[in-house]
Amino acid sequence: MLIHLLGMGYFPDVKPDFSALNRLADLFTRMGEPLPAKYPLYGRDAHRTRAGSMPTA
Repeated sequence: MLIHLLGMGYFPDVKPDFSALNRLADLFTRMGEPLPAKYPLYGRDAHRTRAGSMPTA
């Protein structure tokens, strides 16, 4: 939600600090509960894109 609010201009002067979320994601991984690959922002594939086109045979 913070990312959406940030994109909408709700924090014009002071940007939120997301560094605690990085540490939390690392903690979950060390505890044996890694985030799902497609988890927003922190999942392994969160920022991966695919064109959706397939080569023709």
